[in-house]
Amino acid sequence: MVSRWASRFCEGRVSIQDDPRSGRPVTATDNTSVVIVSTMLEEDRCKSCEEIAHEATMSIASVFRIVTQTWQKRKVTAKWVLHQLSEEQKAARKRVTEELLRCYEAEGVQFLNRTVAIDEKWI
Repeated sequence: MVSRWASRFCEGRVSIQDDPRSGRPVTATDNTSVVIVSTMLEEDRCKSCEEIAHEATMSIASVFRIVTQTWQKRKVTAKWVLHQLSEEQKAARKRVTEELLRCYEAEGVQFLNRTVAIDEKWI
């Protein structure tokens, strides 16, 4: 690379900036694409990036970028959900946790023996 730049400067080049080049325009994550992806997710949160990409005629990487970066969602138990919880969701989780703690304090090990700590989808 140094050799190429040296030869370019010997030929009379004075700028160190890259020359403008034609390339693929960045349209995969424009507002229209974001709306399309969000509409599809609202219809069915269980859709995979591959399914959305196929239906929207977009690349899988573009769909994944929109879902994870623009909408800040992640896949949880085969559904796309927001990565950040709202204040109400945090309060609900706190209430449930406190209730579970009270049950454990009252029942001890018997409570733990009745508790399923894995995803019950397979049942």
